[in-house]
Amino acid sequence: MSRQYVIDGDFLGPRINELSGEVERACRSHGTTVLVDLSRVQFIDSYGLGGLIYCHNIIEKRGKTLTIKVNGSIKEVLASCNLDTVLSITDSS
Repeated sequence: MSRQYVIDGDFLGPRINELSGEVERACRSHGTTVLVDLSRVQFIDSYGLGGLIYCHNIIEKRGKTLTIKVNGSIKEVLASCNLDTVLSITDSS
């Protein structure tokens, strides 16, 4: 069983608390996979990147898996920061 969270618009610092709260709740559930859908996100700032790492670490510590669904431009940003080697990323197409 998995849980999915869709984020629309820009993924900026203020949205991190929202996502981390959802991730905390997902970690208490019985599912093993958390999917964060960023396929409709056009811009992510450094706080958003840090938030993804934070969520990844929380989920990993609980023995669960985080998968991030991205579009081409966000995938390029993650790759330029080498986060594509740390995070489980899937294309939105």
